[in-house]
Amino acid sequence: MFAVIYGLSIGEFVIWAVIIAGIIAIAFIAMRAMGVAPPQWAIQIAWVVVIVLVAIFAIRLVMSM
Repeated sequence: MFAVIYGLSIGEFVIWAVIIAGIIAIAFIAMRAMGVAPPQWAIQIAWVVVIVLVAIFAIRLVMSM
């Protein structure tokens, strides 16, 4: 029942998505530490991406039950 996206299982895809989100979060933290404020729209887009990833994970979890 697991879909395969570009040769990745859903679990592998979620792991890569979390890794990429972590890298982006580290970049935002580093920018703020250096005194460079990221634009507000970029922060809002990042939150939308995080919420979508959590929602997808929750849907996959429920579907597997």
